[in-house]
Amino acid sequence: FVKEMLEKNPAYLAAAKEIQVSAEKIRVERSGYLPTLNGQYSWSTFYSKVLGGNQPTTAFSDQFNQNKNQQVYFNLNIPVFNKLQVKSNVEIAKLNKINADLEKEKTVSNLVAALKSIKIQYQNSEEKYRLLQQNFENQKLSFDKSEEKYKEGLMDAYTFFVVRNNWLQANYNLIKSRYDVMLQEELWKIYNR
Repeated sequence: FVKEMLEKNPAYLAAAKEIQVSAEKIRVERSGYLPTLNGQYSWSTFYSKVLGGNQPTTAFSDQFNQNKNQQVYFNLNIPVFNKLQVKSNVEIAKLNKINADLEKEKTVSNLVAALKSIKIQYQNSEEKYRLLQQNFENQKLSFDKSEEKYKEGLMDAYTFFVVRNNWLQANYNLIKSRYDVMLQEELWKIYNR
């Protein structure tokens, strides 16, 4: 049950994605150990004309075809030491993954503690409400009996008012407890989504 609630929780999902990102960063950093091959091709041409001279010039289209220049480059880079930068980057990425794992565990323990706390508070508020309902019924019964005695003159006004105040206090406590049950129920629903 708790596992299902965790899998829906955004904080848990964020921690799980952070672990995936950390694992991918390790893979990216390890790629620094691999050799790289770069290739480049270039094609160019030019047109020239002597300024102020009487020399005959070749037509533009002819010069365009005659003055072609093509170049191909290949560069092979084999990392041997790289100042041990690749190794330290991989180690840092591994440490970041370990930190992400620990953060996920911390998030899970915090969420589990919060869920258990909310569940316990909800159960306690329901039990308290049930007990206060019984207390309210008892106080109501006591008030009804005391009212009859007061009307018959068998009870003084002070005692009657004490019993009535107890009944009103029980009514207030019952309403307050019902509110607490509703509040805990809504909190439970929020975490249950």
